[in-house]
Amino acid sequence: MQSEMSRLDDPAVRANNPFWADGARARSFALLRLRVERVPAALKYCQRVLGGIHAQFYPLAVVPSKLETLCRFFTQPSELRRVMDHQIRAGARVALGLVHSHWPGVNLDEVVQGPPCGRDQSMDGHYAAVDGLAGRIVTRVVEESDRSLGAHIMAKQEPKD
Repeated sequence: MQSEMSRLDDPAVRANNPFWADGARARSFALLRLRVERVPAALKYCQRVLGGIHAQFYPLAVVPSKLETLCRFFTQPSELRRVMDHQIRAGARVALGLVHSHWPGVNLDEVVQGPPCGRDQSMDGHYAAVDGLAGRIVTRVVEESDRSLGAHIMAKQEPKD
């Protein structure tokens, strides 16, 4: 920017274009132009971030390629809340189903209240014990889904707007 600004002080540049005769106006215009040139990169960044969030919310859905479509999706907070609620409930149902299948007589009301030693009890050891098995379950579900739904999921085609 400094090189462009110093070029504005050149009398030959000012003589060819009367707009550049006012140095303050010319500097403001040059600064504005530089700022505007950054807008496409900022919009691409926003599109990439919103696309990543969309992919996490809807892993089987096609991520829209247009920023306008993504923005329209994220302007519906009730839909986002519904999806998040659905994911949280599904996770809780699976966890409680697993507890109930291993300890059929357990009081689920007590389980819902948290770990036996209170909320301060570290769950890291418990999570580590089931991480490998959880990965195997996810792999199995993905394989079965791919088999039953076929190429529909695998070939994520861009939806027609």
